[in-house]
Amino acid sequence: MAKLNIAICLLVTSMLTASLVAGASEIRKADKLYEEEKYDEALELYDKALLKKPEDSFAEYNRAAALYQKRAFTEANAGFLKALAGGKDEIEEKSVYNVGNSKYRMGEELESSAPKDALDNYKQAEQYYRRAIELVPEDMSAKYNYELTNIKIKELQEKMDQDKQEKQDKGQEEKPQEEKEKEQDKKEEGEQKEEEQKNQEGQKSEQEQKEEQADKQKEQEEEKTKSEQEKKQEEEQRKQEKEQKDKGEKDSQESAEASMPEEAETPEGGMTKEEAEMLLSGQEEEEARMRAEQRTARAARRPVVLRDW
Repeated sequence: MAKLNIAICLLVTSMLTASLVAGASEIRKADKLYEEEKYDEALELYDKALLKKPEDSFAEYNRAAALYQKRAFTEANAGFLKALAGGKDEIEEKSVYNVGNSKYRMGEELESSAPKDALDNYKQAEQYYRRAIELVPEDMSAKYNYELTNIKIKELQEKMDQDKQEKQDKGQEEKPQEEKEKEQDKKEEGEQKEEEQKNQEGQKSEQEQKEEQADKQKEQEEEKTKSEQEKKQEEEQRKQEKEQKDKGEKDSQESAEASMPEEAETPEGGMTKEEAEMLLSGQEEEEARMRAEQRTARAARRPVVLRDW
C-alpha cells in the first residue's frame, strides 16, 4: 500500500537576530539538534525558548515537529493547532497540512483496537488536507495525502462492515440448537399471527360488506314500505273524497226530491190520494155552503128587534 508523504519540515528562524527575538539562540540550537535527529535535546531547547516567549508560533511549530518525529502524534497535533492559532500566515498552510499528518497517524495507531475512532481521525485528516490544498493548490504532497486518506477511509469502512456482518453470522452459528428452535418457533408464531391478522382483516372486510348489503336491503325495504303506505293513504284519501262526493250528491238529490210535490199514489179502488183529498175538500165546502144557507133562512124568519138603546 502507498505510504503517507510526511513532509515535516522545520521553519528556519536563523534570519531573525537574537536582539529581535527572545530565545532565538535556543531555537537555532534546537533546530540543529532536530536535524541531527536528537529530538529529546531539541525539545528541551524549544521549551526554554517558549518560556521566554510563549506566543512564538515558529518555536511552537518546530517543537510540534520534534514531537511528531518521536511519534507522539497526539501531543504533536495539539502543538500544530496551537501554532496555527497564532495567526501567522507564513506557517498556516504547513500547520494545517501537519495537523492532517498527525490525525492520519493517530488513525493508524487506533485502527486495530478502535476502528471507529480511527475512522473519525482519518476523516478529520482528509478535511485538513483539503484545507491545505485550498491554501496552496500546488502542494502535491497535500493532494497525494488527501487521495490516500480518501482510499483509507473507504477500505476501513468496508472492513468494518464486513467484520460486523461476520460477527453477526458467527453469533448465529454459535447459538445453541434449542435457542435456534425457539427463534424459529417465534418466527413461525409471528408469521402465524400475521396470517391470522390478515384473515381477520379479510373476514372483517367480508362482514362489513355483508352489513353494508344488509343495510342497503333494509333501506330498500323501508323505501318500499314507505311507498306502499303512501300509496295506501292516497287510495284511502281518494276513497274518502269519493264517499264524500257521493254523499253530497245523494244529499242534494234528496233535498231536491223533498222540495218537489209528492206524486199522487193510486189506491186499489182507482182514486188517487189527491183526488180523494179534492173530493173531501169539495164535500166540506158544500156542507159549509148548505149550513150558511140554513142560517140565512132561519134569520129571515125571526121578528125584527128594534134597538132603542
